[in-house]
Amino acid sequence: MLEVKEKRSWTVFFSSLFFVLGFSVVFSLVGVLLQSVLSNSAYTVQTWLGRIGGVIIILFGLFLLGLINPEFLQKEHKFKVKRTFKSHYLTSFVFGAAFAVGWTPCVSAALGAILALAATQSSSALILLMAYTLGLGIPFWKFYFPKFDKLFGLEENFEQWYKETNMVWPGKIRVEADEVHYCLHIILRFELELGLLEGSIQVKDLPELWNKKMKEYFGVNIENDKEGVLQDIHWSHGGFGYFSTYALGSIYAAQLYRKMKTEIPGIENEIEKGEFSEIGKWLKEKVHKHGKKHLAEDLIKNICGEGLNIKVYLEYLDKKYKGIYKY
Repeated sequence: MLEVKEKRSWTVFFSSLFFVLGFSVVFSLVGVLLQSVLSNSAYTVQTWLGRIGGVIIILFGLFLLGLINPEFLQKEHKFKVKRTFKSHYLTSFVFGAAFAVGWTPCVSAALGAILALAATQSSSALILLMAYTLGLGIPFWKFYFPKFDKLFGLEENFEQWYKETNMVWPGKIRVEADEVHYCLHIILRFELELGLLEGSIQVKDLPELWNKKMKEYFGVNIENDKEGVLQDIHWSHGGFGYFSTYALGSIYAAQLYRKMKTEIPGIENEIEKGEFSEIGKWLKEKVHKHGKKHLAEDLIKNICGEGLNIKVYLEYLDKKYKGIYKY
C-alpha cells in the first residue's frame, strides 16, 4: 500500500512538472519570437514599438489596479483540449501549453506587459519570461521541496550549497558572470565605447582590443568574436553609455540595502523566514512612489544621505565573500 502511494505521489509530481513545462515553453517562445522578428526592424520603428509597448504596460497596470475595467478584458478565454494521450506526462504538457494560449484576467494582463517589454528588450526577454514562469510554478515547488530536501540533504550541507551558488569564476560572457566579476565586464565595455566616442579607437580594432583586455582583466583567451566583442546587442542598435547603468544599479542597490537594514532592524531575520512585506513597503515609500521624478543620484542622496559610493558596494562584496571563502 505504501509503495502504491509513493508511486502515485511521484506520478503527480512528474505530471505537474510537465504541466509547468508546457506553459513555460509557450510563454518563452512567444516572447523570444516576438523579439527576434521585431529586433530586425529599423531603429525608428523599434523606438515607436517601445512607446506603444509602454502604453500597453500602463493600461495593463491600470487594469490590475482596478482603475479601468474594459469588458473584453474581464472575460476568460480558454483554448480547450478534449483529447487525452496514453502518456500522463504528454497530456499534462499539452494542457499546460493550452493554459498558456488562453486569457485569464488575473494572469494574462501581467504576461501581456512582460511580452510588450520583451518584444523591444532582447537582453531581458527570456529572463523576464522565465522569471514569470517560475513565479507561476512556485506553489508547486514549495510543496515538493521537502522531497528534494530529503533526497539530496540540502539543509545538512547548506554552507557548501551556498558556496557553490556564489562561485567566483572569471568567465567570458557578461550575462553569465558572478557579481564579483560583473562590474569588471562593464568597465571593459565602458573603456572601449569611450575610446570609440573620443575617436582614439576605430571600430575595426575592437575585436583585438576586446581580446587583449579580457586577457589582462580576466586571464582568459577569447576564441572567437561570438564569445567576445559580438556577445552583446547594445552597440549594434546605438546603445552607447548603457552598460555603465548596470554597474551603477549594483552600487546603488548595495547602498539601499545598507540603509534599509539601519531603518528596519531584524530585516535579515525576516528574509530568512521568507517575509518580504517590510522590504516592499520600504521600497514603495522610499523609491517606487517617486517614479522618474528625480535623477537616480538625487534619489539616492535623499534616501541614503549621500550620492554614489563605491566603497559601500566593495564592503558588501568583501564581507560576503570573506564569509564564504574565509580569506
